[in-house]
Amino acid sequence: MERKKKLIYPAIWRWHFYAGIVIAPLLLVLAVTGGGYLFKHDIEDTLYADYYEVTPSGTPIAAQAQVDAALDEIDGSVMRFRPGESDVRSAEVGIATEQGESFTVFINPYNGEVLGTLNDGHRLMDRIEEIHGELMAGTAGDRIVELAAAGQSYSSSQACISGSQEREENCGGPFFRDSGRGPEYSFATCMRYRLCGGPAD
Repeated sequence: MERKKKLIYPAIWRWHFYAGIVIAPLLLVLAVTGGGYLFKHDIEDTLYADYYEVTPSGTPIAAQAQVDAALDEIDGSVMRFRPGESDVRSAEVGIATEQGESFTVFINPYNGEVLGTLNDGHRLMDRIEEIHGELMAGTAGDRIVELAAAGQSYSSSQACISGSQEREENCGGPFFRDSGRGPEYSFATCMRYRLCGGPAD
């Protein structure tokens, strides 16, 4: 039995190492893009400050007039209208073109001036979200992300089990095994929770 253990443990750790080499780069990409996405609103407020911010001047013009100003800028079908949530925030009009593209037109609600236009497919945070969710590779990328999450879950569980057994053998018994198990298991549990879709907002 002891001989079997001595043969099995090196093999488990070797596969653990190989799995880490494959999974770690994917997890790094997910960590960086996911961390960036947490600050989506702050980043966009900085990037598009010229589009978002307006100076209050009197009473806002009618919503239809704002939509008409957006249609003069981009020809297409209106998909959404979002009035500014404060006196210093521009209105947004979402327009879909016949070519299948989607644009957001930012309107000064006080005079109907077009502050700017963004192609929704080129917005930075949307690209980051696409990388985070599917590595910009569609369904195949989505499957790779799921496999990486599953591999990390398995790898963390395997490391906890094998590591505790190794500590018991090398350090003299259950006391040393249990003294390191708490932080180790807590970290692994948090990792599995996040990988399984825990809230990020």
